[in-house]
Amino acid sequence: MPWKSFIAFITVFGAGTLFAQVGGRITGTVKDPTGAPIAGAAAVAVNATTGVKQETKTDDQGVYSFPAIAVGHYNIEISIQGFTPYRRTGLAIDVNSALQVDVTLQIATQSTSVEVSEEAAQVQVEKSDTQLGQTITTQRIEEVPLNGRSYTDLLVS
Repeated sequence: MPWKSFIAFITVFGAGTLFAQVGGRITGTVKDPTGAPIAGAAAVAVNATTGVKQETKTDDQGVYSFPAIAVGHYNIEISIQGFTPYRRTGLAIDVNSALQVDVTLQIATQSTSVEVSEEAAQVQVEKSDTQLGQTITTQRIEEVPLNGRSYTDLLVS
């Protein structure tokens, strides 16, 4: 009877080892130019063929990991505010492959940006009514000659 329990145990818990792993992994460390680890950097791996995206962040030691990635070609990007983003393309993941991609991020140069909002440009264009309007003063009306005076003469000048 004990050997039947042993066979059942091996069958249930050992079945996972019988299945072949069909992917790989990407790991690495992110550091600044002085060699200090960068915590909290965003790491993104994108399958170049399918567009499937996986995201993670670096830990306190600057380590990131994509432990289960399907077979294919990947592009990775690592970024954090204050540093120039790192991009690498064409990483080939095969069955049981384990890639180590260590990254040193460079400090970003200062850049100036201009933000334009709708509130900044308050130009109103009337699209539904094409009529123009104008106010005519009393003095202007009195300057029109009496002989043949017509309200249309006010529109000419």
